[in-house]
Amino acid sequence: MNYNKQLPYKFILKMSIFAFIVNTIFTSVIFKFTNTNIVTAYYSVKSSIIITAIFALIISPLVETLLFQTFVLTLLNRDWIKLNAKYRILISALLFSSAHIVYNTLYALGAFLSGVIFAYSYLTLDSRNDNPILNTALIHSCHNALALFINSVK
Repeated sequence: MNYNKQLPYKFILKMSIFAFIVNTIFTSVIFKFTNTNIVTAYYSVKSSIIITAIFALIISPLVETLLFQTFVLTLLNRDWIKLNAKYRILISALLFSSAHIVYNTLYALGAFLSGVIFAYSYLTLDSRNDNPILNTALIHSCHNALALFINSVK
């Protein structure tokens, strides 16, 4: 499938769902083999649903996109370093994951997978001049919205 030929909203939807599916599979496998619920720490923080939604759907996706995709991927593409896209994606995802280790190590591993998808999305959108900051933040926000919805119905 050639993502470069899709309209941005289709790409955003597909990448959001893909990130959610990858994390759901990862979470299920970890739970099956370790009997550990890796999202418990994240959702055990008691705050109002409004505050949680504002952070999960608006603030975190924007701030994390600016920091872990825009800043990192741009920095690693400077003339004096000029890493290829695969390495930039992996480094971006590793840094994204390290910011999520505060919940627990397994959660950070899941965040690494999301970080790869977000970094790939950013680079793809940037190569098409499709507002990579806003659209990657939107992918991240949609992923978080799916996770919040699924965890709220449990």
